[in-house]
Amino acid sequence: MKKQYLSIIFIALLLVLKSGISSGQGGKSFTLNEAINYALENNFNIKSSKLDFIIQHKKVKEYIAIGLPQVSSNLKYNYFLKIPTSFLPDFITPAVVGINEHNFGLTQTNPVTYQESMPVQFGTKHNATWDISLSQLVFNGSFLVGLQANKELTHLSEQTIKKTEIDTREAVAKAYYLVLIAEANKGIIDSTLVSLNRLLNDTREFYKNGFVENTDVDQFELLVSNLEITKNTVDKKAELAGKLLKFQMGYPVDEQIILSDNLETLFTSALSLIENGFDYTQYIDYKMLETQKILASINLKYEKSKYLPTINAIYSFSENAMRNKFDVFDFSQKWYPTNMIGLQIGIPIFNSGSKMYRVQQAKFSLDKIELAMDQVKNALRIQEESARTDYQIAVLTYENRKKSLGISKKIYDKTKIKYKEGLSTSVDLSQTYNQYLTVQSDYINSLLQLLNTKQVLDKIYTKSN
Repeated sequence: MKKQYLSIIFIALLLVLKSGISSGQGGKSFTLNEAINYALENNFNIKSSKLDFIIQHKKVKEYIAIGLPQVSSNLKYNYFLKIPTSFLPDFITPAVVGINEHNFGLTQTNPVTYQESMPVQFGTKHNATWDISLSQLVFNGSFLVGLQANKELTHLSEQTIKKTEIDTREAVAKAYYLVLIAEANKGIIDSTLVSLNRLLNDTREFYKNGFVENTDVDQFELLVSNLEITKNTVDKKAELAGKLLKFQMGYPVDEQIILSDNLETLFTSALSLIENGFDYTQYIDYKMLETQKILASINLKYEKSKYLPTINAIYSFSENAMRNKFDVFDFSQKWYPTNMIGLQIGIPIFNSGSKMYRVQQAKFSLDKIELAMDQVKNALRIQEESARTDYQIAVLTYENRKKSLGISKKIYDKTKIKYKEGLSTSVDLSQTYNQYLTVQSDYINSLLQLLNTKQVLDKIYTKSN
């Protein structure tokens, strides 16, 4: 019975590596590529980026509309409770006095009081006006530069979608690996717990027959207790890993999925590193900086364009109705038209240097982008070398862990034989068991590290176009 213990653990590990790991029964099945493709359609960040692109596209159309004809119309009605009063020079009194004296010989009996001005009221109580106006932008340097900027902003939105897709591919792959590793650990712990319980029962029988001491039974009970705690932790982590994968995919968290790829297949793929050659100019972050540089250049042109005049063509037609009673909407009566066509030219003359300082700021912003591009170029080269080194270390670590797993198994097998023959204590068996379990965990984690470092390299070698 006791000899079956290591065999069960080793067989369980092989079954976990070779079989598809599922996060539930009856769910939809996904290979890694299928999970990634699903995420490219349903991931929340990707959906948000695509909506941003649509919004930006609509903003471009909105901006273009500024340069197209603009038509507006107004209808206005006013009722004057009190007609406004205006003042006119008093030209009547001097004229009347002069005529009487010179033409009729009339002499003033009382001194005439002259006024500098006299109050008069013009207009009617009821007034209505309607008008329609048309304006057309003829020339505006800032508008023309803005069209270029909107085009590049749309391009930047497309690149943002591409970057989000690349990041999502990496996130889904790592989450997929994490679920497989978590399930692998879960399977090992479950099978080990079954084996330990059998070994505990055997030890109890040995104790009853006087072959071992009570402390041996206690030792195995302690191992079983600790492993049950570990099992609960691993179960929770496996469940959380599954939810994380669903979240990254944009898959309903409450629905079950089955992972049809297995660690063995993915591991074999991870060992076959395909070197596409690293070109930092094709890296998405660098591409986005190139677009930002273009935008900075356009912004410099935009600030300079504010020195240019603006020209607008305008046309206006209006009609007015003026009545002393409320019949302004009686269209059989006279409405008085006004018709106008014109050209508006705005010429910037002096602004105390504010435009000049904005131009200088735009120039420095462009210099800053160029500096950032040099920084990112060097950083990407270091990142590629670091990722390659991490991958090479991960491969060596995996090979070492695999070798250690075999060694720890031999040690445990020998200790178990000695324990059966009475040449070793339960403490020795417990220590070698813990060592073997630790090596198993290190082996699984080294496999996860290998997969993750391979994924990082794949991301670096992914072309942005």
